[in-house]
Amino acid sequence: MTLATAGAFPATQSTGVNSFATGTYTGDGSGAFNVVLGFTPRFVKVFNETDAIIWEWARGMAATKTFKTDTAVSVDTTSAIVPGSESLNSGPYLTFGGTTALNITAKLYIWVAFG
Repeated sequence: MTLATAGAFPATQSTGVNSFATGTYTGDGSGAFNVVLGFTPRFVKVFNETDAIIWEWARGMAATKTFKTDTAVSVDTTSAIVPGSESLNSGPYLTFGGTTALNITAKLYIWVAFG
């Protein structure tokens, strides 16, 4: 997935003590991808608007786990939301990955990250 064509770049971004970024993307089925934030997130929420499924990750949780809400709340060990450090050239980032659940073809996703 190329972020420019997928529209996953942060639409809104702030830095500082209360950092915030949000964006949308349409899945293409290609698997995991990175979004550069400019800050390290403490909380991330991804909403699959097409199927009404929500994934949430908070600092302290394993990168391989999210809370998934569809018809019930469960711990999902296949849809990773991984905060990254400064290893990408542009600074701190998020990886949406694991299986393709966070990147299903033609599904609309809305995400928000708080620092």
